[in-house]
Amino acid sequence: MAEHKRQNVLALADTVTDTPAAAADKNALQAMEAERDKALAMIAAREDILQIVAHDLRNPLNLVKVGGSLLRKMVRSGGAPSVDAGRVGEVADSLMTAVRRMERLINDLLDLEALDKGSLRLVRGPANAWMIVTEVLDEMRPRADDKGVGIVAEMPRRAIAIECDKDRIAQILENLIANAIKFSPKGSRVTVRLKEDDGDARFEVADEGPGIADADLPRIFDPFFRAKVAQGRGLGLGLSISLALVRAHDGAIWAESAQGKGATFVFTVPSHDVRRDTVEMPAIRMPGWNPKRN
Repeated sequence: MAEHKRQNVLALADTVTDTPAAAADKNALQAMEAERDKALAMIAAREDILQIVAHDLRNPLNLVKVGGSLLRKMVRSGGAPSVDAGRVGEVADSLMTAVRRMERLINDLLDLEALDKGSLRLVRGPANAWMIVTEVLDEMRPRADDKGVGIVAEMPRRAIAIECDKDRIAQILENLIANAIKFSPKGSRVTVRLKEDDGDARFEVADEGPGIADADLPRIFDPFFRAKVAQGRGLGLGLSISLALVRAHDGAIWAESAQGKGATFVFTVPSHDVRRDTVEMPAIRMPGWNPKRN
């Protein structure tokens, strides 16, 4: 009904005598309609985001609730000396897994808000790309072990100097490796490579999972986009945030995949003209989908 009235108003505007005043009124009306449509779209998008957040927080919160209940029953069943230490350890591990999932979701939302406002800043300085990869792999191996997935590193023996925000480069790597583990079948492996490539440090994360459909490949860096195989498994923010962070480092990021044959995510960071001090860079915003490739 509202759309019908809108069309009637626009049709009436078309019948008004073609005078400068009438044309201005018509343009103003069309501008108001465009703003209204934009506002409605933003409201709908916000509602979708809230539903996704509520859904993705519910599962880890349920894990915490169940784990806490189990721990309470164990302690009350016969006192602390009778508690099975192994079982307590399993419950504690599940609680920590749930906490990490919630922490990652909250951090992604905070980063997205900062990017939208143009208030996310980098602190860039000299760093060793080899060391960043090594530290991230040490952090991610337990998660891979829990899934039954192996992690293989292929890196040069010597250091590769880059100018970067070390925490943010680690964040990008953690996101890519976490995704690779998530989509890797048990018994497969994730390969992390670091190499020099025409003045850049080139990072690669390859998995042996289902791959990415051709129709999804151009959209995987869009905020809140989740491929069909990933429905219900995260907000879909990690890759879009990674895109913004890589571009802020004057680098490039892209994915290569053939469905059924795994996926490889690649990003580069310039390894020349490295500063010797640290410096806070201008705030960055979320870019649109238009990755450059070398």
